[in-house]
Amino acid sequence: RGFNKRRKIMEISDNKEVQIKQEIVRFAECQEDEQFRALQAIRIITASEVVHQANFDLILTSGILPRIMNLANNGTGEERNEALWILLNLASGNSQTLMLLLETGLLNTALAALNRGDSASIENGLWILGNIAGDCEQARDKVLSVGALPNVIQVLSNSDSKSIWTNGLWVLCNLCRCGSYPPQFQQIELAIPVFLAVLTRGDDDAGDCLWGLAYVCSTGAEATATCLQRGILEVVIPQLNQISTFRTPALQILYHISTYEEH
Repeated sequence: RGFNKRRKIMEISDNKEVQIKQEIVRFAECQEDEQFRALQAIRIITASEVVHQANFDLILTSGILPRIMNLANNGTGEERNEALWILLNLASGNSQTLMLLLETGLLNTALAALNRGDSASIENGLWILGNIAGDCEQARDKVLSVGALPNVIQVLSNSDSKSIWTNGLWVLCNLCRCGSYPPQFQQIELAIPVFLAVLTRGDDDAGDCLWGLAYVCSTGAEATATCLQRGILEVVIPQLNQISTFRTPALQILYHISTYEEH
């Protein structure tokens, strides 16, 4: 599968066309006591089901991004999570959009959100990391290079939230994606026991775990041997009897294992 990004959408309560340029100007010119409502209006624009890349481009070229980034890092709890929601949706845009966001410090903002302690910040931070890693090999490697994978695993180990686990496993899967070249096995090895544990207990997120393991095994013989030592066959073979979306990655895992054993 190719790289994978997601946008956090919402249903808009009315059918009025959102005047994006007007809302951008309002946010840019508003005073501090008005900025939450103005920020919220920008978030609604990025979360609309009908939003287009052109709207993202307007936001990025309007000069309001530094203010949004500042609120994501230093705003009140409500302001911070509205700003993080905007950023995670912007990060779901094209690669040019993402690279501009990375230049403004998006990766550090996402990592800081994981340490906030409140579930909304953590979930938004995970979503940002997932969209960065899900863009391309270079973006994936940026996330891996700052040690984000162990941070994500730590978040999961401290949480029993279904949504945080769903987003966290998607992030781990994206960090293991290969694209035109794989990540270094040493950078993703810690994801193996997490994927296997979720598959062992049976979980709705098995798809991301199976794909994650398929990507891990495709990185080479060392990865495949490690997965075999950890008992991957015992948890993957039963998935062949599950829904077709699970069978495809399970078969890829078995293919990589059979190729490894031939050597």
